Amino acid sequence: MAVDPPPLVPRAVIFANPETILPRISPDGDHLAYVAPRDGVLNVWVGRIGEPPDRFRAVTDDTGRGIRSFFWSHDNHGIFYLQDEGGDENWRLHDVDLGSGSTRDLTPFDGVRAEVVAYEKRFPTRMLVALNADDPRLHDAYHLDLVTGELEKVADNFGVSTWVADAELRVRVTLRNRPDGGIELLARPPGSGGDAWASVLSIDPDDAVGTQVVGFDGDGRGLYLLTSIAADAVRLVHLDLDGGGMAVLAEDPRYDVGGVTLHPDSRELQMASVVKARVEHSIRDPTIQADIDGIRAVQRGDFTITGRDHADRKWLVSFNVDDGPIAYYV
Repeated sequence: MAVDPPPLVPRAVIFANPETILPRISPDGDHLAYVAPRDGVLNVWVGRIGEPPDRFRAVTDDTGRGIRSFFWSHDNHGIFYLQDEGGDENWRLHDVDLGSGSTRDLTPFDGVRAEVVAYEKRFPTRMLVALNADDPRLHDAYHLDLVTGELEKVADNFGVSTWVADAELRVRVTLRNRPDGGIELLARPPGSGGDAWASVLSIDPDDAVGTQVVGFDGDGRGLYLLTSIAADAVRLVHLDLDGGGMAVLAEDPRYDVGGVTLHPDSRELQMASVVKARVEHSIRDPTIQADIDGIRAVQRGDFTITGRDHADRKWLVSFNVDDGPIAYYV
């Protein structure tokens, strides 16, 4: 006997806009921003934490392809977002003032793609961005004055793929792709400029895929890296930029370290997460043990700390489960 095939999954289930995505907690811990449709197009919405969704308001008015990348200004008064023109992927950096609703295009250049390199809360009126204004193949690094909109080039691209800044918004590390598929990590000391780059670490092709720069340590003399160098799985290591020595901070013999939690101010390691059948967290800072225990008690999903306010009193936490959508808690 013939059996009717099951009905097709509606295309909208797979391809339609999500209801809400990408929540971000404000620096003062009082507000939440997220991306949700406005007249069918994804825009940024802002409201006070604890208020119902109908009290949130759209603060952007995109009518094209929608907005999928944004973050808070450190003074709580604005939202930055990236948007291209008609799908050309030449992303421009915009900001919107939450009080007046006014919007600025901070990188108003045709055919130029902007990338945000670093934005530190100690420097709320400055940002480090990368622009391919001089050569479409290469992104140079610029300091952006968020008050005047003035751009100042601070590093010329000499064939590198990534800029990494320290806590002082100084470009100190960069990655250069090798012809064989490997990566060369180069660094320069604080205060130096021009051609003062020196190779600190050479990464072979087999390990290049799993290597990722996490960021600088607290004193700016070392770098946290995720890499599989000299191991069968990705480990968290500390790289001494002066001597090139590496110290293993977290590892598993079979599974990758897939998440790193650093203190937002001191940059000390607080937690490392290994991706197994379930995510396993290793607490390295005992001062957050009670916080993590409380988070684990909320529900059974695998959790991730996705945001923290400036006072480090409120955290935004996501839970990933196998039978439902991602849930977010403050």
